[in-house]
Amino acid sequence: MAVIEAIDIAGATPAQVLAALTGAPSVPGWRAKQTSIAWSFDLVGDHATIKLHIALATPMSLALVCTAETCDLGWVGTRPHLAIASTPTGARVAVVHGGIPADGAGRDAWRQLFSELAATLESTQVAA
Repeated sequence: MAVIEAIDIAGATPAQVLAALTGAPSVPGWRAKQTSIAWSFDLVGDHATIKLHIALATPMSLALVCTAETCDLGWVGTRPHLAIASTPTGARVAVVHGGIPADGAGRDAWRQLFSELAATLESTQVAA
């Protein structure tokens, strides 16, 4: 099975979402660098850190490889794919993450990542 999760981000363009996900300096506070994404979160009482290498970036998608985790999600070596699309009110980012269960901690982790991304981008839009 594959985890499939998505979130709509009001007021953000697909280019702004991609910029945040790839570490553009125009999006302060996000956890990405030019070739990797790292984020920490609390999951079922445990603290976890996940590191993802950006294997390929196009204007509307990212191919990632999980290179490290400090928990036992079983993500190392898996290859999540993110797609970014325009919506009438902003942008949608969705993930397909094969090799992990479609429910439970994996889905919760993506929901948390996407919530943080949305909060960062929406606060950036308010400040602009």
